[in-house]
Amino acid sequence: MTRAPVPFRHRSIGAALVLACLCLARLLPGASSSGAAGPPRDGADGLSKHSGPTGPTGLTQETLAAPDGLALASRTGGYVGAAIADGNFALASFDFRLYRYDLSDPRAPRAVASGPFVGANSSLLPGNLSRLIQIDGPPEQGQAGKLQVGLVNWDRESLVGDFSRLQLVLLRDLSVVGQLELPGFTTAPYRGLAVVTELAAAGDDHVLVAETEADGQHVRVVDISRPEQPRLVGDYRPSGPVAGMAVRGGLAYILVHPARLVVLDLSTPASPRPLAELPAIGGAMDLVLVGQQAFVIGCAGLAVFDLADPALPRQIGPILPLVDPPAPPDGSPTPVPGRGDRMSCRESANLQWQDGRLYFLTAVDSFIPFQSSHVLWTIDVSRPKAPRIVSQRGGEGEASGLAVGDGFAVLGYAHQGLSIVDLADPDQPVEAGVLASESMVQGPVAAEPDLVVQSLTDGWAAELRFIDPRSPRRGAAGAGQPASLGRLSLPEGYLAEDLALEDGMAYAVIRDKGLLVVDARNPRAPRRTALVPPRALGKAVAVRRGVAYVAEGDKKGPEGFLRVIDARDPTSPVETVTVPGTLNDLAVGGDLLVAAVADPPSLTLYDLRDPAHPAQVGTLPLAGSAYKIAAQSGRIYMLMGGALVVVDSSDPAAPRLRGRLDLREDNRFPFGAPSDVAARSPVVYLGNYSNVQTIDASDPDAPRWIDVRFINSFIDLLAGPTEDWMPTGGFLAAAGNRVHLAGDKTGLWSFGAGTPEGMLTTEMRYLFLPQVGGP
Repeated sequence: MTRAPVPFRHRSIGAALVLACLCLARLLPGASSSGAAGPPRDGADGLSKHSGPTGPTGLTQETLAAPDGLALASRTGGYVGAAIADGNFALASFDFRLYRYDLSDPRAPRAVASGPFVGANSSLLPGNLSRLIQIDGPPEQGQAGKLQVGLVNWDRESLVGDFSRLQLVLLRDLSVVGQLELPGFTTAPYRGLAVVTELAAAGDDHVLVAETEADGQHVRVVDISRPEQPRLVGDYRPSGPVAGMAVRGGLAYILVHPARLVVLDLSTPASPRPLAELPAIGGAMDLVLVGQQAFVIGCAGLAVFDLADPALPRQIGPILPLVDPPAPPDGSPTPVPGRGDRMSCRESANLQWQDGRLYFLTAVDSFIPFQSSHVLWTIDVSRPKAPRIVSQRGGEGEASGLAVGDGFAVLGYAHQGLSIVDLADPDQPVEAGVLASESMVQGPVAAEPDLVVQSLTDGWAAELRFIDPRSPRRGAAGAGQPASLGRLSLPEGYLAEDLALEDGMAYAVIRDKGLLVVDARNPRAPRRTALVPPRALGKAVAVRRGVAYVAEGDKKGPEGFLRVIDARDPTSPVETVTVPGTLNDLAVGGDLLVAAVADPPSLTLYDLRDPAHPAQVGTLPLAGSAYKIAAQSGRIYMLMGGALVVVDSSDPAAPRLRGRLDLREDNRFPFGAPSDVAARSPVVYLGNYSNVQTIDASDPDAPRWIDVRFINSFIDLLAGPTEDWMPTGGFLAAAGNRVHLAGDKTGLWSFGAGTPEGMLTTEMRYLFLPQVGGP
């Protein structure tokens, strides 16, 4: 049985406490979070809080041209749902979006395509599609004609609810062609944190969906002969929860917990009828059909059934006991709790067969995931009457999904991402790399054309991660997983408020710790060189020629400061200038430093021709505070009062206001308040935790909105559209031909100019699933 990932198990007790606070926020009307300065809340600036792209039904298909061809280039991090393998390719679901990866070389995976958003934001199950199968269809259609069928759990309204709707989604070549809401509400164990369902193909024209509803168990028969109009045509009521399903020649073999195997006649899809029911194996978990055999996994072990008479399977040979692997010889704790003579009865995920081998997972889940573990089993079944265990590869983490392809296996984790196992020697699986790294709270990001630095935390500790944005390529097709070059582990509480990067040197403002200077000129071995203690709480940092400019202060604390810290000797930074004043943000454009002053609201411009001793050259009074700014030669872009405002700084002594784009007036999409701004003049990017928008400012007097790229947000999914607290994430950085957006816990999304073959086109295609009670 494949169990849907349980999303709210965090990697630390601290993260669990954060989750508890978020739950409390949902129960207390008007509750809001406090934190660093950000854009005004809903109502303060007229912007409505939006929970992702659920918009009006009239926007089902919208085409928006982007002058720079902004397209998704690579992705790291996020929640993982289902995964399947297809020859040298793997398909994986991240946060309600399907991706295709080329794994012809398991050690150098590359993304070649991605599909649309296929979730409903009211769901509390990040990572779904919770199930995924692929139907090959007629051979002449080729790979583009293959039909992917997935199950989406949605419409979960609270963390403690017991019910969830199911949506069947049909995709061809990753594009949605049809969908069907299944009747009733599925029921979930663990007080709403997991929904147990099964999905199986019944030929080219039907699929089976097994689910548990309030009125009992169901196996639904869905007609998909016309994928754009799937129809529910039949229903069978098994005696217990379905642990696994497989279909062969008009017969379905249904494994029913705890120990029954049912043979179901599907010759009349509208009236499925049982032909036989026989004992299977205790603690039934999954089954797979191979040739004339059915292999069934349960707590008692592996049983093999002969299907010579398809309507009456019979067990052949003895049950193969599954024995836990021994403890490691070095004395370190075994990755598999509960060692003994027999396997501890655990969940099993995705029983797979490939080239005479069975592969499957067993796992022990824990609320504290660092106590979770898994085992990847390999069983030689080339002689079905005498199967034998040949490999047990243990590992940490709550692996909950398995897909096996030609020479590789993909392991899916609810939180740690996807990892690749090399099966060149099928009896000795070897870790080969990652498709997506673990989900962590996303902090600020800074970028140069050949290096990106990001601040992350998992609750216990923090880190700076250094990434190569130049994704590996083969020919002209697609972009791969950005390479994580190195990490610098930091103590708990060292999540940066802001980052700057110059010539491989990183500068991180830690709220109450000061300015951290890191030498990442060798990004595979980054090292701390200095920590400059703070005068007040750190807020923002910019850098020019080795000199860092730091804004410190807090509206609840002492007076703020602009500090100039000469770090050209990174081991001995020296503060050269301190200017009193409360600032919201800083930006460097050429030889100009721009400070967004909170009180009185204004911009102050400094000449940096002597970087260690900036000279004030101009001031621009503002009607309200700018909370985020970006600067390039001759231009300043600032977010203030629900608008993007353009400032002409070509004469620094006399800066002047130019155009204004009121973000409240464009109601075609409910974007949410942007929390960061980046620029590659004349194109400006606005980001928040769920999207990145493109603004054309080639006419500085009339900037215009032209494009949006939605990502879905974990905190959106958790909090829903009614909360008014500001989530994490939404940090932007632009360098070279890349724009990088850090989601809240959905990872780092890199967008690039141009449209590589096989990746997202410059056309935007949105899928809005219907909301209960909505249009």
